[in-house]
Amino acid sequence: MPNNETLYSSCYGTIRYCPHRCQFRLYFGDMQVAMETETLRQFARKVARLADKIERSPITYSAQPTQLCPPNLEGRTFSFCLDEILDLNDLLSGSLTLIELNEFLTENGFTIRS
Repeated sequence: MPNNETLYSSCYGTIRYCPHRCQFRLYFGDMQVAMETETLRQFARKVARLADKIERSPITYSAQPTQLCPPNLEGRTFSFCLDEILDLNDLLSGSLTLIELNEFLTENGFTIRS
């Protein structure tokens, strides 16, 4: 993984990897969260389920903001509109794809040089 470089970006956010703590840092609007790989995967699944519901019935979700409580921020909720939830889903799924690619390359003895 790159050292403290942007792993993936979307319209509203960025995910960076912090090698000193082996954590990913999610920056999305006012939300800033540090999490390990498994926590990131769990949060991505939660957001993907929500995004799927939104895509199936956008009229239901477009009228009011959706409240989301990210991991490692106990009790704090953030309010997102429809397009922000969909963008967060893209950000998380894109990041996980790159994480899984990096894990695959590492397990098979490949290295990426800049």
